[in-house]
Amino acid sequence: MKKPRTKADIYNHPLVTELWNEGEDGWWCSLKTGNQWCGCHTIHEYTIKDICDGLMDVEPCECKECKGEPYFDVYPLFTRKQKELARDLRIYG
Repeated sequence: MKKPRTKADIYNHPLVTELWNEGEDGWWCSLKTGNQWCGCHTIHEYTIKDICDGLMDVEPCECKECKGEPYFDVYPLFTRKQKELARDLRIYG
């Protein structure tokens, strides 16, 4: 994949959903579901160049959230009826 070099390249990058600047806190870049950078779904750096470098290190993510599974465990708190409904709706296996 060609390395992005500008904000426009980042905005048009196939793995990016959003790019924004938080002033002194630097730049943030949200990644599309199924991707991660250093274990996170966002890239946070202080320069566009560093965001561009970070995009070269994005890897597939296999976390529960990316797989579409609940990433918090409330299942034990469900009533029997709620568990049946969750299974019917394929929310929980």
